Amino acid sequence: MDRMILKQLFFYYLVPMLVSVLLSAVTAVFAGNRFVFYTGAEGNGFYYFILSVFLFAGIYLIYFGVTYLGFTRNVHQEG
Repeated sequence: MDRMILKQLFFYYLVPMLVSVLLSAVTAVFAGNRFVFYTGAEGNGFYYFILSVFLFAGIYLIYFGVTYLGFTRNVHQEG
């Protein structure tokens, strides 16, 4: 039962994250390159994109873990 819950939640959380990362990649790298160009900051646009993806993924994984624990706890209490 727990494996099925994990698989279902994994797809419900992974698919939207992958779609959002793929759709925003071009725009974020372009905006990052413009930011570097106009401010003279170190790095390139891809660096800032990867940094934001890792930050977002970290928060998203914590949210996923809390949701999984809460969901399995509720299922086991009901069953």
